[in-house]
Amino acid sequence: MAESSDKTCSIQSSIEGIGHRCTGRRQRYTLDGKIFGNFQLFLEAVFNRPLAEIVHALYIENQMSSLDIHKVFSDAFGFEVSQRTISTVIKDSGVKIRGRAETKSLAWKQGKMAGSMARSRQSRKQAYLLGSRAEQKIRYLLREALMALDVKWDVVIGDNLQHIHERFEIDIPLVLIDRGTGRACRIAIEVDSAYTHSSTKVRDRDRRKDGALRKAGWPVVRIDGDCLRKKSVLVGAVADLALTVDRIAKEKLVDGFSSGGRS
Repeated sequence: MAESSDKTCSIQSSIEGIGHRCTGRRQRYTLDGKIFGNFQLFLEAVFNRPLAEIVHALYIENQMSSLDIHKVFSDAFGFEVSQRTISTVIKDSGVKIRGRAETKSLAWKQGKMAGSMARSRQSRKQAYLLGSRAEQKIRYLLREALMALDVKWDVVIGDNLQHIHERFEIDIPLVLIDRGTGRACRIAIEVDSAYTHSSTKVRDRDRRKDGALRKAGWPVVRIDGDCLRKKSVLVGAVADLALTVDRIAKEKLVDGFSSGGRS
């Protein structure tokens, strides 16, 4: 064990202060003026050891991840080494690659998951408070689109924290108020995606939800969140959504009122 530790320390110490002696750019590496056509040959020259021995010392004995090795090399050599190059080096060295579970277990052991978990919690918290990024974009663009249409309604766009009916929550609850009469209508906008709405169980729940909301006076408009990744598609879809919202408001607040219907 002591011999392995000494070897690891020797390998790491051999690259201390080496940055001024080497360069690397576009698969062309130099060490003391000598040119190497690939990164593996360059490494073997730097450490004066076979590739397998170098990677074994860092990846196995020192329990470094590919990201750790990437940082060590980039800092020491003074030029950026791509993560793909590091992964190729590890694979070509012949060492046993860690599986996903082993990698995660080692990261927990080394205390590397704290930052990742904090970012994950923050992301989930933001999604809970404001909805998905798609929903946030739709809220903003829908408000702009309705303003551009110069609708005669006051528009209130809510967030997804509002549990409007029974146990269901609405992605984007919308309330439109007629400025002249004070009458209001409500619209439920649901943003779907294949990832979250593909299972039979979820689709059945969506049907029950739509039926319950419509019965409670919430017309439901569903839009496909997956098609909104491109900005041009997103803008066009939200423009169509704004026209649909305006049409529903007219039916509820104008046509429905004049015919004695309820909004």
